[in-house]
Amino acid sequence: MPTDSQIKSVAELKGKRVAVAKGSNANYLLTKLLPQAGLKSGDIEVIYLPPPDARAAFESGRVDAWLPQSLS
Repeated sequence: MPTDSQIKSVAELKGKRVAVAKGSNANYLLTKLLPQAGLKSGDIEVIYLPPPDARAAFESGRVDAWLPQSLS
């Protein structure tokens, strides 16, 4: 998320669209982070996109958050 994002925690993803590459490490991380934040998978809308499409969707505002393949 950009530094000026309104979303500052995983819990704030509730009701949001989140882009992630299906089967990726980021996808796995998301499934682990949601319960820790008190969320269920149904609390967010996961949009499965390959990284270039996910980035474009995030930058254009078609998704609210994006977990890239590499989080570093």
